[in-house]
Amino acid sequence: MRLWSYWVRAALEQGDAEKYFCQNVWWPLRGGFDGLHPEYEVTDRLGTSHFYDFAWIVPPTYLLIELRSFGSHVSNMDRRGFCRQLNRKTFLKAMGFDVICFSEDDVLQHPELSLTLLRMVLGRHERRSDAGLESQSPSDTNRTMSYRHREVIRLACTLERPLHPIDVRSHLRIDHRTAVNLLRSLCQKNLFEPRTGPQNRRLVRYVLQPAAVKFL
Repeated sequence: MRLWSYWVRAALEQGDAEKYFCQNVWWPLRGGFDGLHPEYEVTDRLGTSHFYDFAWIVPPTYLLIELRSFGSHVSNMDRRGFCRQLNRKTFLKAMGFDVICFSEDDVLQHPELSLTLLRMVLGRHERRSDAGLESQSPSDTNRTMSYRHREVIRLACTLERPLHPIDVRSHLRIDHRTAVNLLRSLCQKNLFEPRTGPQNRRLVRYVLQPAAVKFL
């Protein structure tokens, strides 16, 4: 049963972007709204209030979410306003807040992209709050995914190219055999595909598969 809090109902009444974010991005990913606060107020170092579309507050994580329309945040901004904006972002970071932004166009027209990016962000925060904690997903694959497995997937997303064992070895600071074993394990889970070199003599690279992103 879907339990809609008063504040989430308020968010759904704000506008199309907020409504679609709740319905097509947040809900499919989280299955609930625990810790999510719409129209979250933050006071800066000068005592000025600023409102963010959403905040996800699950200590030690304090994540602010902005939905931006094209041009709305830069129109009529002078140099002083630009400086204040940068100072505010730095102040938020010092206070323990992270800020992420999504375009309203993507939320409305490409919610799957916003969902994928949000999954990556939340997954990193959850691992930071409890390092090594295994996912609560009931699938066998997810239960056997270690921190190192996920770091290899994240590395492939960052580099945007096939991985070589030396990439994994350098990133995780492990020996070559362990790096190869990690890549082979991910291939067995169908999250990477092995590719051979010239004349198919040996495996030289490993290609990330689309299904791997959901484990971040």
